[in-house]
Amino acid sequence: MILRIGESGDPNDVNNGDFNVLDGFSMYLAGVVVFRFVFALMYVLKWQCRYSYNAKYKVNEYNLESKFKKLKKNKD
Repeated sequence: MILRIGESGDPNDVNNGDFNVLDGFSMYLAGVVVFRFVFALMYVLKWQCRYSYNAKYKVNEYNLESKFKKLKKNKD
């Protein structure tokens, strides 16, 4: 069915300015992609700001390598 819709019209006239079904469907898909990208970016930025400026969400970093070295020295 999709192939028949794509074959409809004059094959020599590539872009005559008409807005057909495939153009509408591709615009819909592009809109979904832009929507998802924008709101995903907003979500990531929101959490980055929370991690940076809010002490409640601060991630503590632990140097496990130094702790391992201390344990190893104690065993020797």
